[in-house]
Amino acid sequence: MKTVSLKLRKRVPENMKLKFFYECYYRGCEVLTRQGPLIENYLESTYDALLYACEMQNKTFVFRLDLRFPDDMPPNTLHVLNTYIRRFMDNYEDELALLRLKHQSQIHSTNFRNVWCREQKDSHKPHYHLLILLNGNAFQQLGSSKESAWGGYQDNTLIHAAIRAWSQALELPIYKNKGLVEIVKKWKHGRRTNKYFLCMLHRNDPYSFAEVMYVASYLCKYHSKPLGQWVHCFGASQKPLHRRV
Repeated sequence: MKTVSLKLRKRVPENMKLKFFYECYYRGCEVLTRQGPLIENYLESTYDALLYACEMQNKTFVFRLDLRFPDDMPPNTLHVLNTYIRRFMDNYEDELALLRLKHQSQIHSTNFRNVWCREQKDSHKPHYHLLILLNGNAFQQLGSSKESAWGGYQDNTLIHAAIRAWSQALELPIYKNKGLVEIVKKWKHGRRTNKYFLCMLHRNDPYSFAEVMYVASYLCKYHSKPLGQWVHCFGASQKPLHRRV
């Protein structure tokens, strides 16, 4: 009886520069593969972004966000160009600087770093998954996603700052932004729990590093990435290169 060997693809057909990754562990860290293969290039960039964050400060506050567009918002060129996600990053960095001043945390910088991906399956518009990395000496709490006591999202918290930043990126009134910014919950044994994913990533701590890498690997999956549209589908903060003088 002949045995048939199934040969797995090594390269992503839409972009031959990208490589598939099928294993359950990447550099000793468990990764999510329940929705099919990951993209090794994205895993490498994510791993390097976490290492860079650990170099920047002794502890890094990490959480996950999802950003979506209103259902009644028609697709436009700015969706294709990822303009909205770039606007969000700029706006959120400004919001973080204001929070740092209001909390009188001038001693510590925000050190805003991130990993993001663009996904689109059946919708006419994409959505974004983000991993946010902040200086854990300056930020330790996310805050509540509920509206402020006096209405709107005006609290001096990380989540309200994210809601304001996305609203500004979309050029929408804040009251129309309800439900478009989602704090992502933890996954355990392949199921989503009722607890938000919040982690303090400590330098030289392999356990917290592995926990963050496991969650971040979700952003590296091949499934739902619109690579065939020739749009940029992934980004991660990189360590700046020092120029020779």
